Amino acid sequence: MLLFPKENWDREVVIKLTDTGKEGIFGTDGKPLPEILALVRGGSAVAAVDLFGQGDFVQGGKPLESVPVIPRGKGDQPYQRAACYHFGFNPPLLIQRVHDVMSLVEFLRRGDGDRKPERIQLAAVGKQVGPVALMARFMLGERVDKAVIDAQGFDFGAVHRIDDPMFLPGILRYGGMDALRKLSQPRVPRPADAVGAASETLFHSRNGQPLDRYQHPGVRDLLPVFREAAAGRMSFPYSWQEWRKHNGDGFDAWRKEARQRVRCHFLAPPPAAPFEPVILGSRKRNGYTSHKIAFNLTGDSRVLAYLLVPDGEGPHPAVLLLHDHGAEFRIGKEKSVEPWDVPPEKASLAHRWADKVYGGRFVGDELAARGYVVLVYDALNWSDRGGAGYEGQQALASNLLHLGMSFAGLIAHEDLRGAEFLASRGEVDEGRIAAMGHSMGCFRTWQVAAMSDHIAAGVCCCWMATVKGLMVPGNNQTKGQSAFTMTHPGLFNDLDYPDVASLACPKPMLFFAGQQDKLFPVPSVKAAFDKMHQVWDSREAGHKLVTRILPVPHCFNAAMQDEAFDWLDRHLRETTRKSGEPNTTITPE
Repeated sequence: MLLFPKENWDREVVIKLTDTGKEGIFGTDGKPLPEILALVRGGSAVAAVDLFGQGDFVQGGKPLESVPVIPRGKGDQPYQRAACYHFGFNPPLLIQRVHDVMSLVEFLRRGDGDRKPERIQLAAVGKQVGPVALMARFMLGERVDKAVIDAQGFDFGAVHRIDDPMFLPGILRYGGMDALRKLSQPRVPRPADAVGAASETLFHSRNGQPLDRYQHPGVRDLLPVFREAAAGRMSFPYSWQEWRKHNGDGFDAWRKEARQRVRCHFLAPPPAAPFEPVILGSRKRNGYTSHKIAFNLTGDSRVLAYLLVPDGEGPHPAVLLLHDHGAEFRIGKEKSVEPWDVPPEKASLAHRWADKVYGGRFVGDELAARGYVVLVYDALNWSDRGGAGYEGQQALASNLLHLGMSFAGLIAHEDLRGAEFLASRGEVDEGRIAAMGHSMGCFRTWQVAAMSDHIAAGVCCCWMATVKGLMVPGNNQTKGQSAFTMTHPGLFNDLDYPDVASLACPKPMLFFAGQQDKLFPVPSVKAAFDKMHQVWDSREAGHKLVTRILPVPHCFNAAMQDEAFDWLDRHLRETTRKSGEPNTTITPE
């Protein structure tokens, strides 16, 4: 039984053990006892449980006075009821109850999402549950943050029958209750005057920790137990804030140096090659034409893509539209552009995806109808470039590392080439190219805007936070698989996510985030946005960075799109740069 506060849960669970089981937290009126209500009103959740032989396990819910003991042979003579025989094959009731408490703690620790606690306390009052709680506290170690235990004077010396529920073979030989109390205490260094001066050196480290202790376990919730210490050592020396402390206010110098560091973390790029595009087919739409093209995205990969071109004389503004992840690999580019000449099941899936994530729209087609050239292609492992699916992501990422590349780095290099390809097109005004994307596409958008001079603006929906804010139990980035598409080896020794995005400064950038987005904790999103605003403000370009946290889940709905399109129109239609002129918003390197 779990009692949660209606609001403002402090992510703490108090496990309350009583000799009558879960009913012990209620009064005779059926309402929670005052001390239980005080805990819940104070922000803690309370867990109560029937241990084996309590509550619903026994008739009437009364505490057991005896337990069955299996006799040796037929009959029930005293000499046939031997502890060595029964307990040689059956665990004592006390031990079964200790296992129950341990299972409850593990169940709570593995809670999902909003029900996952950060702290667990153990509170036990009773002659039967007191010893159980002491043993469970010892076995669980740091899995329990605090314990308050009252055994109400229970003494194993008062147990004289082997069918007594509190019988535990050998316990008196090893110290009884006093031994359990000592075992359940937190480990502390032994004083030198008790064990001799030599023991101070032998058992204690310089920071006062006992040297006879060791790490166990090493991993909790898929994170190393030292994650907080490791996160505390991350200083991001190539962030604008840290770099300028030691090098002055040379923004262009910082951007050049930081970009070089980021490119190093992309690992080896694929070889370049002439684009050599060909049109494989076309469909006329209302105000634009949807082309299927093949071109050399890199020297390794000739890919199928959609290129949408508005009617009328160019050159036109353009958008590099970068598709999401979504754990859906059967479609990629088809998430952003309405597919045609594809199998019916693929077309149906694309429409269902548009309904689920994009308010029933195909963003690429919406942009083309507004006068933008749009390019969309598959990232490796999606749609026509698929093959590994969800379960194969980690293997693919590992294999790319063995080939000197990384999954995230390959995607980044390809997106840089995508921007270069758009800039090479005659129908495109190379000074008015934006990037846009949702979720993983958002990550790709601010990344390519930061690293490419071909990108003049960016619309980024639902992927920004600090790495420390994401390296917390239960977050999607801690679970491997999909995280490899957005994890650059070693990057966080130099820069955080918002530091990389800040390399796009002073370009116009629009960021959306969702208050109901379970993937990105709002405090971490705010911290990232604040850090980015410091950079744009330092260049007197604060008006060019717009960050919005909306009351929405992880999506890019129609209202968000309309706001993004209007924002993009204002920034990409203010000025038109002639082909061949340098991009004045970014200093060329």
